[in-house]
This record gives sequence, C-alpha cells and structure tokens, in this order.
Amino acid sequence: MPPPPPGAPGPFALSENQLLEKTLQEVGFIITKQEDVTSVWDYLDLETALKGLLSVGPAAKAIELNGYEVVYKTVSEAAQPYVKGNGHVVYNNKFRVVIAEK
Repeated sequence: MPPPPPGAPGPFALSENQLLEKTLQEVGFIITKQEDVTSVWDYLDLETALKGLLSVGPAAKAIELNGYEVVYKTVSEAAQPYVKGNGHVVYNNKFRVVIAEK
C-alpha cells in the first residue's frame, strides 16, 4: 500500500489506549457496552487462507497498486509464522466491540 498522508494515523490507531471509546465520548456518545471478542481464523491450508486474505478491500487495493503476484507473494510470506504442523493457517484475533448511543 502507499504510505499514508503525513500525520495520518495507522490502521489500528483506534485500538490503542481505549482511543475508540475516548473519541466516541468526546463527540457525545455514551458507551453502553465494550468488550474484546476473540476470533480464531483456522484455514485448512495456505491456499485457502490466501483466497480469504486476498479477497478483502485492503488487499484488493494493494493488488490494484502492485499487481496480484507481488501481493500474493508478500501475504504468503507473511503467513508463514501462522502455518501449523498439520498445514492449517491459524490466526488468533481479538476484536474490540464498542456499543454506544447518543
């Protein structure tokens, strides 16, 4: 992906130090619920993982900018630490869910 504009926050900026909650409160929302939700992505093999990982919006944009082969190779290499002995590709994710109302 191209570098973000100068001073722009990174893609995970709202996940740090409860910044999402603070930002919502600053603009007048009341937090009614917040929790972290774990989500395990367990792909049968690397090819299946790549089909899923390369189908999302940011990957599509990266493919548009750099070409499919470059992105395929880059994501394939980045996935290697998550390949288990049985060939599965496993990501242990955590998502922050915040429910707020005005």
